Amino acid sequence: MLKKFNSIADKQHGYSYDSQAFDIHAPIDCHFRMYDTYGDGLCQHSPDWSVQLDHLADYLASLAQAMLADEELAQNCLFTFSRRPSVKAIEFAASVKFKAGEEKDWLKGRRWFSAKELKVSKAPSKEHDKRYEEVREIHDGSVNSIFRILVGEYSRGLEKYLTADAIRDWALAEDRGGLYMPMPAEFLKWTDDRDKAHQLRDAVEACKNIAESVRLRSATESLVENYRRSVAPKPEAAQAAPEPEAAHEETEATPPAA
Repeated sequence: MLKKFNSIADKQHGYSYDSQAFDIHAPIDCHFRMYDTYGDGLCQHSPDWSVQLDHLADYLASLAQAMLADEELAQNCLFTFSRRPSVKAIEFAASVKFKAGEEKDWLKGRRWFSAKELKVSKAPSKEHDKRYEEVREIHDGSVNSIFRILVGEYSRGLEKYLTADAIRDWALAEDRGGLYMPMPAEFLKWTDDRDKAHQLRDAVEACKNIAESVRLRSATESLVENYRRSVAPKPEAAQAAPEPEAAHEETEATPPAA
């Protein structure tokens, strides 16, 4: 699916969401594309390229605007903006802490953890299990440690942002023992300008909200359909065919004897 849409702030460029695009060097997301228009509407006057950080806020705000008018585009972006770690995963990552008193013994105190299985183990066999990583000094329960555990090795920019965003929401939800986390764009060192960090946050939130509305609408349609089926009149059971009556032989009256 290829959808082109106008930029809100930059009339010299056009944007597109290309579900078939694959760019291993895309810094944000391989489906996020842009191209030159030279002010000529959506007419493409150059090859497209992956959206870079300097255009990300405008791209996402413009994408949100396009999704409001295009249900197919919104449906396709549902997964894109749902890649956030769960609260359970964040709490597990926060619990992974290096215990200097125990683990200073390299042979006896080593532990390994799996962010996918949400498990910590002392079993030596985990050293060679690719699902597990050794608990080290850098794992101290801080937001940096949590992020490092949860973000994938090959994650692109948007997934990193959504991961940082989820951790920040968790940290701010209640008292977390003094944990502090700046806005995701600042945490990721994408900018030190608070206004730009706010702009990007608002653009991401707009896309997340539309994606969530698509999910809720789909869930609602399913619930309504389930109810409709439950109250629909049941088809009347086919009436059983009446059993054939036993054949009665007609006996002729015997004529009286002469």
